[in-house]
Amino acid sequence: MIVRELLTRDLDQAIAFSDGEFIWWNASIEKLAAEVGKQRGVDGLLRWIDNVEYCGDEVSELDYKKVAARTALAIVIGEEPGRARSWVIANAGQPYADGDTIQRIAMAVDENPGLQLTWLAELPIGASERRDRIAGIFSGYLSSDLDAAVRWLAEQDLGPIYDLAIQQVADAAAEFDREGARTWAGEISDEALRAATLKRLDLLE
Repeated sequence: MIVRELLTRDLDQAIAFSDGEFIWWNASIEKLAAEVGKQRGVDGLLRWIDNVEYCGDEVSELDYKKVAARTALAIVIGEEPGRARSWVIANAGQPYADGDTIQRIAMAVDENPGLQLTWLAELPIGASERRDRIAGIFSGYLSSDLDAAVRWLAEQDLGPIYDLAIQQVADAAAEFDREGARTWAGEISDEALRAATLKRLDLLE
C-alpha cells in the first residue's frame, strides 16, 4: 500500500522503500517495475536492478535483487531483448541471475531453438545450471521437431551439460528404436544417470 502511494508522488522514494522494507512478496514489486519502465525506460530498469544490493545466499529465492532482476528483465525482454541478453552475460554466474530468468532470455535469442540452445551452452554459468536450462528448452524442441532436435544434439561436443538432453533423446527413441536409445544413453557422462537410464530402457524389453 505504501509503495503504491509513493509511486504516485516520488519514484525514487518508492524504490528506496521497497528495497529497505523487502516487500516483494505482494504485487508491489511488479507495480514498481512497471512504473520504472514507464517513467525511465529500459535504462531505468537496468539501472534499478544494478543498484540493488544483493543480500547473499542465505536468503536464496527470497532475495530482493533476484526478484527485482527477474521482474525487470521480463519487461526488458519485450522492449529490447538484446540488452536483456547483455545483462545476463555481464552477470552470468551471479546468484541473482537465476535460472528461470536465464531460460526466458535464452528463448528470446531467436525463434530457432537450436540457436537458443547454442547461446545457453556458451553462457559462462555453472555446468549444472546450463545442463538444467538446456534440458528445459531441449524438451520443447524435441516435442516440436524430434529430427531437428536430435540432429542439433548430435552436432554438439557432448559432455555433462548435455546429459539431461541426451536422456530425453534416449527416452524418446525407446518408443521406436531400442538399440538407438541404448546408444544415446551410453553417451551420458554422469555414471549414475547413465546407469539409471539404461536400467529403465532394459525394463522396456
